[in-house]
Amino acid sequence: MNYMEAYLLRMTAFLNFKLVDYKKDKMPLCHITKGYFEYKNLNMCFVNDMISRAAEALYQGYLPVIEVSGGEGIDNLWSTFFKQPAELLGIDINERKTENDRYEIDPVWGPGYKANLIPRELECAKHLYKELVVPNDTTKKYIENEYKNLLGEKKVLGVLFRGTDLGRQRPADHPVQPDLDVLLLDVEAEYKRGNYDCVFFTSDEEEAEEFFHNHFSGKIITNKKHYLNSLFEQNQGNEAIIKSDFGVYLTDIMDAEHVDFYTYGIEYLSAIFLLSKCQGIIAGNTLGSSAALFLNNGAYEFSNLYDLGFYKSKVSVIIPCYNREAYIGQCLDSLIHQTYGIENMELILINDGSTDATSSIIKEYETLYPESILVINLEEQSGGLVGKVRNVGLSYASGKYVTFVDSDDVCMDDLIEKLVAAADEHNCDCVGCGAVLWNGEEILKTYDSKDGIYDMSNTASKKSYLMTEGEKCSVWARIYRRDFIEEYGLCFDEELHTAEDVKFHFRAMAYAKKIVTISDYLYLYRASEESLVRKNELPKYFMDPFWAVHSECRDLFLDDKQKDVLLEWEYLYFIRGICEVVFTLKLYQKVNPKETKEMLLQVQKDAPNILQNPYISSAQGANFIKEALKKENQSSDKLISIIVPVYNGVATIQRCLDSLLHQTLDHSKMEIILVDDCSTDETYEMLVSFEKEYPDLIRVYKTPENLRVGGARNLGIKEARGTYVGFVDADDWVEPVMYEHMLEKALTYDCDVVNCRHTRDTQYEMLGENIKTEASDMGIIISNDKERADFIVSNIIGICLAFHIYRRSMLIEHNILSPEKLAYEDNVFDPMVYLYASRIYLLEEKLYHYYVNPDSIVLALDKPYHKDFFEVGRIRYEEYKKRGAWEKYYEAVSFDYLMGYYVAGLKVLALRYSEPQVEQFRTLQKDVLEKIPDAISNPYLKTHATKMQQMQVAMLSASMTDEEICDFLNIVKNSYQSM
Repeated sequence: MNYMEAYLLRMTAFLNFKLVDYKKDKMPLCHITKGYFEYKNLNMCFVNDMISRAAEALYQGYLPVIEVSGGEGIDNLWSTFFKQPAELLGIDINERKTENDRYEIDPVWGPGYKANLIPRELECAKHLYKELVVPNDTTKKYIENEYKNLLGEKKVLGVLFRGTDLGRQRPADHPVQPDLDVLLLDVEAEYKRGNYDCVFFTSDEEEAEEFFHNHFSGKIITNKKHYLNSLFEQNQGNEAIIKSDFGVYLTDIMDAEHVDFYTYGIEYLSAIFLLSKCQGIIAGNTLGSSAALFLNNGAYEFSNLYDLGFYKSKVSVIIPCYNREAYIGQCLDSLIHQTYGIENMELILINDGSTDATSSIIKEYETLYPESILVINLEEQSGGLVGKVRNVGLSYASGKYVTFVDSDDVCMDDLIEKLVAAADEHNCDCVGCGAVLWNGEEILKTYDSKDGIYDMSNTASKKSYLMTEGEKCSVWARIYRRDFIEEYGLCFDEELHTAEDVKFHFRAMAYAKKIVTISDYLYLYRASEESLVRKNELPKYFMDPFWAVHSECRDLFLDDKQKDVLLEWEYLYFIRGICEVVFTLKLYQKVNPKETKEMLLQVQKDAPNILQNPYISSAQGANFIKEALKKENQSSDKLISIIVPVYNGVATIQRCLDSLLHQTLDHSKMEIILVDDCSTDETYEMLVSFEKEYPDLIRVYKTPENLRVGGARNLGIKEARGTYVGFVDADDWVEPVMYEHMLEKALTYDCDVVNCRHTRDTQYEMLGENIKTEASDMGIIISNDKERADFIVSNIIGICLAFHIYRRSMLIEHNILSPEKLAYEDNVFDPMVYLYASRIYLLEEKLYHYYVNPDSIVLALDKPYHKDFFEVGRIRYEEYKKRGAWEKYYEAVSFDYLMGYYVAGLKVLALRYSEPQVEQFRTLQKDVLEKIPDAISNPYLKTHATKMQQMQVAMLSASMTDEEICDFLNIVKNSYQSM
């Protein structure tokens, strides 16, 4: 059962809670000996804590006994003032058997000052107070005497003013208290409207009571009490009792001083009960006023507990400032007008020796907001080392949270509000959000974040964070817990000229226990040419932080699993850093062609397929690098890489290779990649001999294990260097002009794919002059979604890699590969090409010879690998889903899936097995209907399917016996054999 389910069950139970229902003869005990805090004095935090535990114990079948000791002289804080639940039931706990007793219990829900804001929780709190908060005889007598002497038959307006610690300390997540002047105005208005006789006023501040006496002369009633404000003032500087970042609390004072805990407790409790017996109440939302509301059980003629929200955690905003006169005002205005409230923030502006008007501007802001803005003027300029400046800001920070803002950036007005809310809710070390790169007028780039909660102690969760959020490895658009920063000694590298925040946040990621991200774009990062990180003084500075991360990773005290994750990410981030550099220089047209080419070559050398990686492909320089690599490849000497996967091909590879060696294309423009798929004969040795004979033309590779044709082709793509790639099966051959003619069209029309025709041959026979068909060549350009859908449905280039050449950068960019260790692998590769190819040329020349081998594995009957067809079909579906095509082009892609998976699957079942495969058909039928429940109504069936195919699809929804399925498969079989 999750927390929410448990919460709802408690609400249902407590709404009708009656203690008498739990009177059972053999009910075991639950001894409650501690609560959320160490309680010495009576307060409503203690009362709420205890009754929530008592109610939970009863709910779970235990009779609660509250045994919490108090301050000096109080053995049992609860029994000193209240009756035990057993006492209310008339049960002698000493007679209970104790072998099943339980000690301690954690409550799912309990009343508090938030409960009075939610109707269901308010009703539950009333029930619990009515049943469980019952004064003992001594307390009852004291309260009755106070009531008789003070209130009697008068009509009384109750007023509570909580000032001493809450009003001054502003502790986070506690209700905001009204100012005394505001309270007075509202009390005067209600006093007059309700025609009250007097005001019962209670407060822990003697000065507040005097203030009300002056305005309601002779009309103020107070109960006996010892005021605490004098103790509070006396102990402000007593470090021995300061137990929180917020300073001194009343509980701290009472813990530290020798006080009469009983007297303070009975006076405090009588004030709450007297408030509950007034005819009206006006008060700040505190635990005391909430308790009065619960005890009153709806009898107030008038009630106003101020719903002013809750005090917020203090946030320190660190802003390095250097010559930003044009932007600093906009930056500070965006912070001053935060919905979080400037009063809950401290803006620490570090002036790094500005020589323009920045100094005077920030001084003016400090004068306007002296309580919230602190300007620090560095005696010695940092020399552009922003890390040193930020460290100065950290030394002054006093907030619960710290965030960093650049002085030329702008924050959305709810940035701090949302970051703090997430941090408080999830008790995490860091919260990040989305951001945008802009130039003051238009958005140049978005830095996306996903809504997520990451347990950084879990390797998988940490890796997920690194791979999805790692691109924005910066300190802006984030907040950090200050005690987390201090615990791990996080600071900025003071020797890095730029991107010092990369190293800072990397360390934070390494040590954080929990990180939360929200998807909102809340930070505008300005791309100003004056910004230090945009200067092109020394491009190597851009790479410094990545090298720093590289060394830093090995110095962190992390377990081996975490280090593996971080090292993997570090490598990816280093490559991404190159993308960042190129993009930055390109953005400001400061590209050094030589340096750029060197970085591009480094990318290709260190990570030839880096652009396939889903993380790196989102880097802001990735698109530029893709285009640069594309141009680089187009200017390369190698126009095409011809990939030949080979398995036990001794008998046929010579014929295939001869056709490639006799290509009319200039051999310097091509390369032949032979991939041996762990052959068991002499194939590999044969391929190596070819490589030695043609070292400038042939390269040989060997798969690490038998990966089937798909895996061998994937290896070939990885090693290819050509602008285009083509595939030839080891037992096929090609016309001498094949690649010259196909490349001519590819380069002329800037094609992604060029397709040629083929012949099915049973012997080695060159077509020579007779290679042109009667049909005309055709070009296709896809420029919108409708054209894409029509192209998908057309199946115009078929599904066979060998009849095409492909632009290699398209395959790499979109990670188009074949399934490995499976037959029928073409059924995934080309369908993905249909999703991305935009310029296609159909060449009506029969240039490829497809050898029809009577011993082909595809034609053999009853082989286990025919089941691969259906596994490949499921992979095809998952790829459509993963790439968003299933939703974007549903009708087109689902039709394609019907034809390529279901109809083609019927062909496999009918022709590749000697007996009808009834169960396999049922599985296929169920699988397709689950994915395409509206299959038979697909609009493309009428326009793009034959009558036979339409009939086959119609049978999807038919309920057939085994015999009827056999007949159906035989009909399918006969339809193909008659063709």
